Amino acid sequence: MALWRSGRKRVLRPVVGELQLECEVLAAGGQDQLLLVHAAAADSEVASRLELLRVVGAGA
Repeated sequence: MALWRSGRKRVLRPVVGELQLECEVLAAGGQDQLLLVHAAAADSEVASRLELLRVVGAGA
């Protein structure tokens, strides 16, 4: 698996507002399979809002 590209993604959720997430796209087997990983820095405000979203549910 190799890092194909990285960047930032902006996600808007009604309950927690705007989330600026780091995004990495990992390629496996050429470009036939891609794994997208979205993350927030540990102990950041965004990480806290992601935890709140986990508790209230993705449907919120």
